[in-house]
Amino acid sequence: AHDEGTGLDITVKTLNERISRDERILEDVRRNFQLLQNLDHQNIVKVHALEFDALTQGYFLVREYVEGVSLAEYRMRYGGGKVPLTEALEICRQIAMALDHAHRSLLHRDLRPDNILVSEAGEVKLLNFCLVPESLAKEIRAESMRRDLEFSSRTHGYMAPEQFFGFPPPGPAADRYALAAIFYDLVSVRPTFD
Repeated sequence: AHDEGTGLDITVKTLNERISRDERILEDVRRNFQLLQNLDHQNIVKVHALEFDALTQGYFLVREYVEGVSLAEYRMRYGGGKVPLTEALEICRQIAMALDHAHRSLLHRDLRPDNILVSEAGEVKLLNFCLVPESLAKEIRAESMRRDLEFSSRTHGYMAPEQFFGFPPPGPAADRYALAAIFYDLVSVRPTFD
């Protein structure tokens, strides 16, 4: 989209409809949004606003527009999807720097190739931080997996055991696990687990 007020190109992401129906969830989302909005790092997509649309009765995020492709699409430039080791290391270094910065206040909780952008210049940016409480995130993932087996295969391989099983509550190690799984996937062309 184009923001006529600022003159900036932006992206708009609608949030799960459950958010607008539960004030407790909405409060968590607002708190996590504030934490995300305060993150200022070159490898994290900047969020500008959390807005309510009266027409759809739903919430949406307004965030920076980044010219690039997802890491899942980027790797397809290489026949078979295997990224050269030095390039995979550089991509993961940038992800690690973003996570290190974010972990001062916020976990990503949904780190996978679909939530990582790579620009033409090779700059990596994280997006789609999970703003809902972990209990709702787990429900949403379960619903999505029941409806879409392909989604299930794209997420399971990057999910730390504590996220998959729901205990103990995930910490920074869950994001680091996902980063290690992404690196493994980039250099071996297969997920850590099916």
